[in-house]
Amino acid sequence: MPKRAKKGFTLIELLVVIAIIAILIALLLPAVQQAREAARRSTCKNGLKQIGLSLHNYHDVHKTLPPGCTAGPTATATGGANFLGWTFHMLPFFDQAPLFKKFNSKVPINVAPNAALTSTILSVMRCPSDAGPDQDPSGSSAFGTSFDMGLANYVGNFGVGMPDVNANPRAVQGIMGVNTKVRFRDIKDGQSNVIFVGERRNPKICGPHVTDGGPTVAGTLGGCTYWAGANVAASAVSTPNLLDGAGVINAGTQLYQILGTTRSGIVGLNASGAENALVGSLSTTAGASLAATAVTIKINKTASGTQNMSGLYQDNTTVGFSSWHTGGMQALLGDGTVRFLSENIDSNIYQNLSRRSDGTTLGEF
Repeated sequence: MPKRAKKGFTLIELLVVIAIIAILIALLLPAVQQAREAARRSTCKNGLKQIGLSLHNYHDVHKTLPPGCTAGPTATATGGANFLGWTFHMLPFFDQAPLFKKFNSKVPINVAPNAALTSTILSVMRCPSDAGPDQDPSGSSAFGTSFDMGLANYVGNFGVGMPDVNANPRAVQGIMGVNTKVRFRDIKDGQSNVIFVGERRNPKICGPHVTDGGPTVAGTLGGCTYWAGANVAASAVSTPNLLDGAGVINAGTQLYQILGTTRSGIVGLNASGAENALVGSLSTTAGASLAATAVTIKINKTASGTQNMSGLYQDNTTVGFSSWHTGGMQALLGDGTVRFLSENIDSNIYQNLSRRSDGTTLGEF
């Protein structure tokens, strides 16, 4: 009888099967990653919608939107400026009333019991696409303690100008600034045409900001975003923080950690105290000549001119708005909707979205 052939795979057949499997995996992995990012982006969007609902509830109760940061003419260990941010004021509307009651709003953020409470992690303020730590991994050295501040991915809209150097509430063209009390009726452009809150991505290392929006040391990573308020240096709690005229914030404060801007420069004041057009540098004298370059800080982009930021810094964070989503960032508008804004959005439209009452008709975005 003839011998029966043994069944099995040849080496070539086996290699072909392995190659096919490898190709299928290579095709499927990007699809899986895209599906996961789509889910994270959806979660981020829902978080912003929750923030929007909470902002409307806050306004219903207080008849105004929360201030971006609270500060007084002076700040001491017993009173004055506390530098607590807009998220702190929103805690009861985030179902965090017990945490809110533990804070002492009569003392600065870096004074007990506030300092320890800032390390709390608020999931509502975190975008799942930011895979970094939930707390400042470098520690809050300015506090002189071992407490790490809880990080956030959402910042209030300051509008245009540099939050760190212009503290006059009347000069804020956006929604939130120092001691602002913006009401819905003050938003003359319509709530659907104004950004309330936007995204901000965090670096792996939390370095400090400076007033022009760049790192303090060329090539270093930029500052992180916190939910509780602005991290302040020790000098900021013993010296004046608000001045008359243009209104200068003490150099120890870093309002970029809680507020975002679409354009650099300063909103100056003329001799009568009214707002001037945006300029690039600051003078504390009303009516003084202010001349420099003011540039748009677009989404996930590097500013130019005198506000230039280093590559490593810009790859991780910016004083404007940014995200870890591909191609742009999500913004909460005043009517509660969340829109994805492209990195390539027109600069004029982008700036107009950040102003509450510029009277300009927006195009498609």
